[in-house]
Formats: sequence, structure tokens, C-alpha cells
Amino acid sequence: MAAVIKKIKEIVSKIKDFIMSKLKKDLKQLKYEASLISKDRDEYSCVVPNKASLDKFDKVYLDTYHLAEAILDKSDFDDSDEEKTVKLSKEADKVKQLPLTVKETIKGNEYANIMAGMLNLLEKKHSYLWSLADTFNSVANKIEKSGDRDRATEMKRC
Repeated sequence: MAAVIKKIKEIVSKIKDFIMSKLKKDLKQLKYEASLISKDRDEYSCVVPNKASLDKFDKVYLDTYHLAEAILDKSDFDDSDEEKTVKLSKEADKVKQLPLTVKETIKGNEYANIMAGMLNLLEKKHSYLWSLADTFNSVANKIEKSGDRDRATEMKRC
């Protein structure tokens, strides 16, 4: 029983680590993309979520969801110890609910809804960060026009 709970916690930890590394890579990519300004300095490269990363997350999440379902299946463990059964069910529910902690507006545990919510969240994050990068570059362009090229260049690096 303890081994199963330990396995669930390991998988949840891996998912959290994966999500955090994905967000950090996206932010680094966005900063790089924002620095790529064309010759006339008013065109920007478009930032698109990395499909391979989304597919990888999709597989990790689906595998975890199936594991949680298997654990909740009463045939997989002895449910005569009610305390252990309740504890195990709560652990499995935590695994199933992981993406819901990121976006609480998703209702229910339907796989499609959760993934749609994650994609929506990712799009909003990209949109927000891209707007922020665009604002930085607009301000940098104004600074550059005022004659302070060094400060403008530094700001564009941000």
C-alpha cells in the first residue's frame, strides 16, 4: 500500500517538475524571440507553443490519470482497511486533480476538458508574456528615438 502511494507521489512530482521546466523554457524562448527585431524594428517573431512539449505533457498526464483510475479500482487492493482505502483514494484524487489546481475554472475530471484548460492557460500565458515583451520593445524604441541607444539596447535585451 505504501509503495503505491510512494509511486503516485513520484509521478505527481515528475509532472510538477515537467510543468515548471516547460514554463521556464517558454519564458527563456520568449525573451529570445522578443530580442529578434527586424531591420525596421517594428516587426516581431511570432511565439507559438511547442507542440512536442504539449504532446509530452499530454502523455505524462494521461499515464498518471490511468494510474489513478487503476488505484481507485477496488479490485486492485484490499479495501478491508477503511482508513488505508480512504487515504489511498485521496492520494489518487490528488493525482487526478493536479491540472485543476492550476486552473480552478475547469469543471469535473473529463480528460478533454482538463487538456483544453491547460492549452487555454498556456495560450493566455504566451499572450500575456508576448504583450509584456511588446511593451518593453515599444518603450525601448521611444528611448532610442530620444537618443539613448545604449539604454534602449539594454531594455530590448530584457
